[in-house]
Amino acid sequence: MAQSAKLIKSTGVSKNDPAGKWYNLEDIVPFIQGVVTGDLDESQISSALITGIPTPWARAKIYSFAFQYVTSKDPNIQQSGLINFFKGLVNEWKGLLALVALYPDRISFSEPIYMNPNSNLFDLAGGFGRMLLDDADIWTDQQKAQANRDELPYIQLIRYNGKVIGGTSPFSIVFPGVEYSILKSEMSDIPWYRNGKFENPMSNLDDDKLQKLYLFINNIIGVIYQDKNGNQIARPGTIVDFKQNVNLSRPNNPLDLKGLEKVLSQWQDEIKRKKNNLQINGTVAKYSNLEMPYKALLDSHQKVYQLKESGDFTFERPTDDNKIANELSDLQNILQESGSVVGWYESLDYQQPLSNAAVYYLQVNDVSNNQKKYFSLPLTIEAIQMFGQKIDNLISGNQRNMSIDASIKNGNKLSVDLSVEIDGQPYKLNTKEYDIIWAEDKKTFGGDGKIIMFPDFISDNWNAYYLYTEFPLHNVQGLKFIPFYKRGQDQKIITANLNQGDKVVYSNSEVQERNQAKLEITELVTYPANLANMPQYEVIKSNCPIAGLEIRIENAGKSQNAGYLIVRNPDTKFGNKEIKNLTTEKLIDNATVGIDFGSNNSCAQYTLSSHPKDVFPIEFKNHRLALVGIDSVSGLSAEQDELLFFSNEPDAKGQIKSWLHEHDGRYVVNNEDKEIAGGVAVNEKNILVREMDKIKIKTQAGTLHYNMKWLSDVSGVRKKTAYLKALWLSICADLYADHYKPVALRWSYPGSMSPSDLGNYNNIYHGQLPDITPAARRIELCLYNLGTVFPC
Repeated sequence: MAQSAKLIKSTGVSKNDPAGKWYNLEDIVPFIQGVVTGDLDESQISSALITGIPTPWARAKIYSFAFQYVTSKDPNIQQSGLINFFKGLVNEWKGLLALVALYPDRISFSEPIYMNPNSNLFDLAGGFGRMLLDDADIWTDQQKAQANRDELPYIQLIRYNGKVIGGTSPFSIVFPGVEYSILKSEMSDIPWYRNGKFENPMSNLDDDKLQKLYLFINNIIGVIYQDKNGNQIARPGTIVDFKQNVNLSRPNNPLDLKGLEKVLSQWQDEIKRKKNNLQINGTVAKYSNLEMPYKALLDSHQKVYQLKESGDFTFERPTDDNKIANELSDLQNILQESGSVVGWYESLDYQQPLSNAAVYYLQVNDVSNNQKKYFSLPLTIEAIQMFGQKIDNLISGNQRNMSIDASIKNGNKLSVDLSVEIDGQPYKLNTKEYDIIWAEDKKTFGGDGKIIMFPDFISDNWNAYYLYTEFPLHNVQGLKFIPFYKRGQDQKIITANLNQGDKVVYSNSEVQERNQAKLEITELVTYPANLANMPQYEVIKSNCPIAGLEIRIENAGKSQNAGYLIVRNPDTKFGNKEIKNLTTEKLIDNATVGIDFGSNNSCAQYTLSSHPKDVFPIEFKNHRLALVGIDSVSGLSAEQDELLFFSNEPDAKGQIKSWLHEHDGRYVVNNEDKEIAGGVAVNEKNILVREMDKIKIKTQAGTLHYNMKWLSDVSGVRKKTAYLKALWLSICADLYADHYKPVALRWSYPGSMSPSDLGNYNNIYHGQLPDITPAARRIELCLYNLGTVFPC
């Protein structure tokens, strides 16, 4: 068994030094050079062997000496067991740094843990702070300390899949913990993790990993990219800045980091010798939550530009900004940081497969059971803006200069690889891994919730879009699907710029952001607080079409992104459906609409200017599209969303029941006479009836009103107003989808109707319906009261 010294003996100690007494060791170099040890078994070499030193910071500080002596070529330094021990430490350090460079999806840095030496005697962090002694200044953010003399030293812990394996250090950037052997099973695919510790990774890296590690070290040293002429360009925030920040408080006695610089430089040269034709541009692992001085080294920003004419990507900014189609702030900002994605199974008996859904999913074949699974897109919103309408090419694998590939690991991890061609060279981003939240998990996800949009077309000339969601944005924790919007023929995502750069605007963004972006949001139905055992749903109206849904997990005031669902491009088929873009399509005829609001049924018909004597029924087609979940099949028992949102039951005869399903009043405070909020025109045939009287039916989703024609009190007028508004919106959607423009509305009433009732209807038809006509910029609506027309 190899021997190791427990009490340090050194030939470098002066014979004049007093025996058995503490004294200051002014020059440690000859002491270390003279340390006498036996041979060390390399497999046992790790920071765990550092014992007998009265400070918990020994493992961190010893790297200063390890770097210095391992890189020294001084012939006077004996290759003793201690020097071999230093080599083992440096190899362990390289193994940790390689893990940080190559697996940013598994590595995370904690928030700063501050060490207040004046804290409670038994406070662990404070006790460690007191043991920093004269080194406290270099463990402190010196930039902040310049302005605040009470700034505290800190450390940021390094975690692998949530478990601590090391920390940050001014001596070595990072250092491994004393014990992390418990991670053996979790590191089964890390070949340089052996016998419970890291080793030198160089013999275990393929070309792709060597390339990424080389760029990571480049990023630390300072050379990160080159221009088209091959000139290397240094970026700010290099090891030079690191040294300056660490030594701000000690200009006359700076911490010597030459050994660290030399190790990095020699390591870079070793990679060059092992792999030819290394690229100097590419993806670098980034850790954005680091504090200074580490942020200067382990963060990266490499801009990429997409050219308008060719769609190609380049690292070099064109001299003419008009040639730039998109600008990506960093190459790594295409895929999200590690986090979560939402996953859906596709059963074999689905009548509406998710491959035919109205949104783009990332489709993955699970090799464990050969079943298709679908996931929210783990892209950043910046990347989604960049792809625009070409996102379907990326998902389908038809994107010329970019590809995405994903696989499922251990049933609960989604591993994603993305490659992009830049300046004619392929670049593979760091693999990202995401925790999977399965939609079928009712505890986490909420079960079979739906999100449905209306109508199923878009147009710059249509300004009323509605979203029904069973994942409320208000008063509920957990998963949220937050809409964002688009406009224009190029379907550009709507942003606002309030002196903070362009910022995507969501339905719940600040009012000033929505106003600046000219995005009008009306929360028609809002899930109220403190309401148990009631349906969770909301309805949102916007003046612009929905571009997609950002999925967020919100708990205890914290929010985490879980990917995106992007609404499919217009005019592309999915199953037997498509989202039509009617912006440039001409309206082929003018329509005069007639409505007969009956006690039990209502009738809606129209004539065309080109065929004034022919009467056609409004067919009340299904203009709904499910963005999440599966929309019910027509004819089955009515579900909650069919009673509380636009109907999906067509009627080719132009008839619809004079039924209004209202929402619980707590959901629609002050919105009782608005469309959808005041109630929904129902045309369902199979409704679960729990009880009823002469004017109301209790259903599984609330109260259904009928026989409303003669209601004359304030509440009754509101109900009739809400019913006719919902009816009118359905009529407008039918006509607009068929390229017809309603220019007149004629409504009928019996001669026995009282002047008061007639006045109420006149106010609804003439005063309120024109205000909600969606295609207002293309339609000038005229209303006429000409007695009974178009009898049913």
